Amino acid sequence: MDATARVLWVSEGPHLAGRFLRFDLSRLLDPAFDPALDTAEPDALPEDPLLTSGDYAAWERAGSPHAGGELGSDAPGPSAADRKRDPGDP
Repeated sequence: MDATARVLWVSEGPHLAGRFLRFDLSRLLDPAFDPALDTAEPDALPEDPLLTSGDYAAWERAGSPHAGGELGSDAPGPSAADRKRDPGDP
């Protein structure tokens, strides 16, 4: 993360497909800033069209399989070289 310009872009999610919101750190970290009085909506980059096209929903319904994603998956275990480096790993 590079906040040299004192601006931070944060994803709403899911993943990195949602809107990205812009936070002006100079304003937010100013001692005179009062969050109770702040009603401004942050600038935003739009969400990825993937979210509204139905493709993301179809991916979720399909179970989004990927190797190593969950305990009990059928992903291969550590290799012999990995076990040699870290013998405590099952």
